[in-house]
Amino acid sequence: MQEDTERNGNYLKLKIKPQFGEYVRHQGEFYRAGTTLIQAGTRISSSHLGVLAAAKCGTVAVYDRPVV
Repeated sequence: MQEDTERNGNYLKLKIKPQFGEYVRHQGEFYRAGTTLIQAGTRISSSHLGVLAAAKCGTVAVYDRPVV
């Protein structure tokens, strides 16, 4: 979609007319309730942050690895 636009100052012009409902993501489209997104013990990386953001996880409980 962003490739089919023109910028003119503070305005954005669409070169094509989008179809109704196009580019709309619905709740539960990516993940279902109860789905494990990241296994316990996983070191969180930048790719995990994308998964968490898509699932609208605002906070994540993390713990230091115990030293033995």
